[in-house]
Amino acid sequence: MLKTVLAFAAGATALLAASAASAAPQIAGSLYQESSSATCSGSTVCQVLFTKLAPDMALRTEQVECRITVPSTVDVYSVGLNSFTQGAIGGRTFIPVVGGKSLGGPTQKTFVGQVDSAAFFAGSQPLVTMYTSVATNVSATCTIAGTRKYISQW
Repeated sequence: MLKTVLAFAAGATALLAASAASAAPQIAGSLYQESSSATCSGSTVCQVLFTKLAPDMALRTEQVECRITVPSTVDVYSVGLNSFTQGAIGGRTFIPVVGGKSLGGPTQKTFVGQVDSAAFFAGSQPLVTMYTSVATNVSATCTIAGTRKYISQW
C-alpha cells in the first residue's frame, strides 16, 4: 500500500513539474492571462512568444508586464507588444521600460516594463519583442492579461 501511495505521489509530482513549465494560458470565462519566457543569445533582438489564439477569438490586452535581465553593460532601449500572423509581425504597442537596476548582482541588471494596453490579436499569436543596445544574452519573462471573446462578440 505504501509503495502504491509513493508511486502515485511521484507521478503526480512529475506531472505538476511538467505542467508548471508550460506557458499555457489561464482562462476563466472571458478573462485571459498567460506568462511566457525566453532566453536569447548573441542578438540585439529577443522575442517572447505566447499561445496562438483560435481563428474565431480575439484578445484585448489590458496589462502587459515584462522582466528583462541583461549584462550590466547593456541597455534595453525598446520593447513592443506585437501580433504574429501568417509569418508577418503586425501592430505594435510600445511598452515603457523602467530600470537598469542591478537586481541580479554587479554583473547584470534587470529592466521592468509594464503597460495598460488595448491591442487586439484576432486569431494571431501575441509576442513581445525587445531590443538591446548591443548583441548580448537576454533572459525575459512576460505576462499578458486581458479579455478574450469571440470575434462576433466585439
